[in-house]
Amino acid sequence: MSDSIELNFRNARKQAEVLDRLAQRLKTISESEYEEDVETVCQCWKGENAEILVRKMRDFQKTLSKSARDLDRAGKTVCKIAKTSYDADRTAEAIARIFTG
Repeated sequence: MSDSIELNFRNARKQAEVLDRLAQRLKTISESEYEEDVETVCQCWKGENAEILVRKMRDFQKTLSKSARDLDRAGKTVCKIAKTSYDADRTAEAIARIFTG
């Protein structure tokens, strides 16, 4: 049983790390790479249509940022749940050993 708990805990941590890396990547894209694209459009294109596009790009940029925050939060939640479950399972095993000798 203990090996299964340990394996599940490690798998959950790995998945949380994947979510964290994705969140960081989205944050980088939103804050720098995508921002550069928006600035390029602003510099190279003027007029009403350019303003409309830039507004839509800014809205999308906000969506990317929110997605990054949501992924980060999800990763932290996975870690917290995994740790809580792991600790509870370890405690249950210790109690079971006490009663079974």
